[in-house]
Amino acid sequence: MGFFGEIKDSFVELKDNVAEVQDKLAIVQDEAEKAQKVGQQIQRKVEEFQFSAEGNLAVINKITEKYAKADDKSASEAD
Repeated sequence: MGFFGEIKDSFVELKDNVAEVQDKLAIVQDEAEKAQKVGQQIQRKVEEFQFSAEGNLAVINKITEKYAKADDKSASEAD
């Protein structure tokens, strides 16, 4: 095989490599899109949890205050 045959083979190999890179790039872009959607879902769940936790913390704080006042009243009566 001569010089031109080697050049032709190199171009064929380059063409195949470019096609492979394009295929892999499409896969990466698809996976990136999926990862972005998962990230958005996680963020939404975190926000839902924070909202839920805030309500629960408010109830816990009210109960804590109630018992703190009861303790204060008991302590002042004991004096």
